[in-house]
Amino acid sequence: RTLAVLRGAGGSTSPDLSAAPWYELWVLTRGRRGWAGGPVATVDTRGSSARAPRLTIHQGRVFFMEDRSGEARSPGTAALVSVRLDGSDKRTDLEVPGVDELVPSPDFSRVAWRENHQLHVAAMPHFTPGLDIKGGEVPSIQLTEVVGDWLGWTPDGSAVTWVEGDQLKRRPVPDLAELDEGEAAEGVESIEVGLQLPAAVPKTHLALTGLTILPVDGGEVLEDATVVIRGNRIASVEVGGAVPAGAEELPLDGHFALPGLIDVHGHLHHTSGDILPEQEWRYQVALDFGNTTIHDPSAPSDTVFTQAERVVAGFEEGPRIHSTGGVLYGALSNEGAPTTDADAARKHVARLQGMGATSVKVYQQSRRDERQWYVAACNELGVLCVAEGGGDLWMNLGMVADGFQAIEHALPIAPVYEDVKAFMAASHTEDSWGTAYTPTLLVAYGGLSGENFFHQRDDVVHDARLLQHHPRRLLDRKAWRRPIWARDFNHQQTARDAAEMARRGVLVTLGGHGQLQGLGVHWELQALGGPGAMAPMEAWMAGSLAGARYLGREGELGQVAAGQLADLIILGTDPREDLERSTDIVHVLHNGTLR
Repeated sequence: RTLAVLRGAGGSTSPDLSAAPWYELWVLTRGRRGWAGGPVATVDTRGSSARAPRLTIHQGRVFFMEDRSGEARSPGTAALVSVRLDGSDKRTDLEVPGVDELVPSPDFSRVAWRENHQLHVAAMPHFTPGLDIKGGEVPSIQLTEVVGDWLGWTPDGSAVTWVEGDQLKRRPVPDLAELDEGEAAEGVESIEVGLQLPAAVPKTHLALTGLTILPVDGGEVLEDATVVIRGNRIASVEVGGAVPAGAEELPLDGHFALPGLIDVHGHLHHTSGDILPEQEWRYQVALDFGNTTIHDPSAPSDTVFTQAERVVAGFEEGPRIHSTGGVLYGALSNEGAPTTDADAARKHVARLQGMGATSVKVYQQSRRDERQWYVAACNELGVLCVAEGGGDLWMNLGMVADGFQAIEHALPIAPVYEDVKAFMAASHTEDSWGTAYTPTLLVAYGGLSGENFFHQRDDVVHDARLLQHHPRRLLDRKAWRRPIWARDFNHQQTARDAAEMARRGVLVTLGGHGQLQGLGVHWELQALGGPGAMAPMEAWMAGSLAGARYLGREGELGQVAAGQLADLIILGTDPREDLERSTDIVHVLHNGTLR
């Protein structure tokens, strides 16, 4: 008869669902004429990548969780707070430091929490503020070793539930005082969700005629070519080829075809928390500019993997999404990855792999042995192990020596000299591309970054293609006033260093860092091919086929060739003469669909 509801308060100029600073707490009561009620209090949002507070009604009060910040550089505290149904008498019922989810059982006899990604259960201390429930003052136990996520309870409160990858777990919780750590894994029931949907494949039968196909690997340029697309794949590429029976012809004489751009370090800035938008606008902006595949090396795990699957199933438009999910963060954090030994590293990698990660990002793990444990775990589990050196050249070089598959972000010194270039190139062998390098020139370390250069050069606030799906308010806020006017840009030297390393065999890839969705990927491409750096087709190689190799998808992405997935950019002018022409986009094909 009573519902507690969170409702957006409105007033934000952003389209992102978590942009408002608080929710309204509504209490509704059902009577003869239906539901009646209204707002009784406000509840703080928990940030752009966190889940909304869950509401529980018990003994005439509404309970919910609040985040409370700790001291500088220390984990925060989860507080269970409550108000009466009319919003009065707000009180703090329980505080647990270092916790990022706190869920009482329906009868309030126990409480479950998630700490360092693991599920713990304790007896509820019956509203005794200041009681340390982790310090042995009440019975408690840790019930998981790999992950305990999306915590819940059965309706009668007799069993706790959680999620591990695609497994729903349930375990009865008897008298906690009688349990010990050795019995934690006993009596756990696993239910496989088992939801499978077919990948969306269009009914395309299309012949693109008269094209000039520009190979990014130095191969032969094909003039007057016909590209036939069936479904979501390229069926054939033939010079002067005929239009097959039943195919729709799209004449493209004088146009140029290249593979869709692959951004291997593209933050999509998911900001919807656990509320999934029907259509993510950033995905549409990416496709508008031919950015057909993205690897996001730090994203909310809940959102990014779910959204990626929604795209594959055809529920929304978007590029092919790969991601690390949440980073394996070594500093103090409620969402960190404390790594005490090699087994802990393996469990962290397995936790993310179970959610859908094909790569993990090792970030701010301070000791070299910790980082080596992650490389070993990823090699064992078949996961790409990428790292960010945090602007520390020596850490970057140590990561190359330890076998990381990629270094994210620019080396923080430019120029680098023969010792560093030779060291990077030495990781490459005939059997392996070794350690890839994604310089993210728009945010290059060591001086003025490329983003400022391009904002100074281009009038983005009047870019018609960008404004098709990019929210005008967010673009105005970002681009109208810039703090830089300069001509000495450090990113150009970083690009020259990357170009020389690429010619020595280093797998150099494109990463736009999400600085400006869509158009920013072309800025990064043009920066790779900047003064004295890569030739135009070398830059497009870094932005397509090199990225496909990096993601393990060379056999189906990164080229305009028979058997490849139909991801193409059609340009109206030749980018070999001027790479700035990369934005002269006439058509984008993604997964066989013409945009």
